[in-house]
Amino acid sequence: MADSYRPVIIGAGVSGNALAYELTKLGEKPIVIEQKRDVLGKACAGIVSKRILKLVELPRSLVKNRVNRLVLHFPKGEVEVRGKAIVLDREGFSEFLYERAKKGGTDYLFNERLMRFVVADKVIGRTSKRSFKTDILIGADGVDSVVAKKYGLSYRIESVVQAFGEYESDAVHVFLGKEYGYPFGYVIPYEKDMSIVGMGGSRESLERFLDFLGVRHVRKWQAGRIPVVLPKYTAFERVLLIGDAAGMVKALTGGGIIMDLLVSKIAAKAIREGYERNDFSTHFLKRHYEDVWKEKYFDELKLAYKLRMLYERMDEKDLNNLYDLFQKEEVLEIVEKYGDMDFYSGMTKRLMTNREVLKFALSFFARHLSAIFLALG
Repeated sequence: MADSYRPVIIGAGVSGNALAYELTKLGEKPIVIEQKRDVLGKACAGIVSKRILKLVELPRSLVKNRVNRLVLHFPKGEVEVRGKAIVLDREGFSEFLYERAKKGGTDYLFNERLMRFVVADKVIGRTSKRSFKTDILIGADGVDSVVAKKYGLSYRIESVVQAFGEYESDAVHVFLGKEYGYPFGYVIPYEKDMSIVGMGGSRESLERFLDFLGVRHVRKWQAGRIPVVLPKYTAFERVLLIGDAAGMVKALTGGGIIMDLLVSKIAAKAIREGYERNDFSTHFLKRHYEDVWKEKYFDELKLAYKLRMLYERMDEKDLNNLYDLFQKEEVLEIVEKYGDMDFYSGMTKRLMTNREVLKFALSFFARHLSAIFLALG
């Protein structure tokens, strides 16, 4: 006999735990099914904007550092950009989200993998340990989402590796160029005498990067995978997708924490309204969930995706031209004044009114015309 739950969330990552908490605030008692034995997940740099302070009551102990400078490393030289960001204790943040949701009334089933499910008048599912049925199933199960695959969704996946090593820095460093992997190599000051060093690619590539930087003793290695995709479908009959499972990641940087927190609020409200109206049809969930989050955030994800596609086509000459562009005082001023880690459109629109930026764009487009058409679709 199948156990009955309302609602069921697959995956105890940021999106799953954030959604569980938002549901408890609305009076629901969700259950989260997680295939791992705990909530500690993939490699994540854990650097976020100050916007997070408005979205969660973040314990001070989870803030490992506050940074005010970004140094961009081009083949030709370095550019320093002023800006503010917060470096999280990423594992501690995961624990915080889990404890918050659990305290609100969420139940957790660890070491259970979703095997399959069918949708009828309920969702009937099977994990590695039990059968269950629910009014609504939410796929928050990451890049290898069983829920997403049920609907034929597959994403380009990118591997990321990082290490916590003895390396002192007071700024975030980003290394641009194919030798650092995609999206880039990075150094994030974590705490005194320790930084997070990472890049797209393999551990062997990261070891070479660590040697190049002169990083001393490595205390911890991490690896993860992120989707590089433009989200399409996130609402189906009695089923929602959220987080990495839905492709809700900024393709340019791989960041998704802020988006997860924002969209979880929309999803929780839609689910609550679904119970009130006894309606979890595709039409209802699309209107109250997918259409709502897309109206607010899809254009930002789309812009990040297109910028990523363009960046991948940049060669050394393009990167050096970009370095020269940053030497223009008015360009750097726009970036520092309007730059936003989460939403790029405000800065991008202003940059595209600048003559020097337009000259750079025209030169780049002329050199890579066919690739541009493919990237921009």
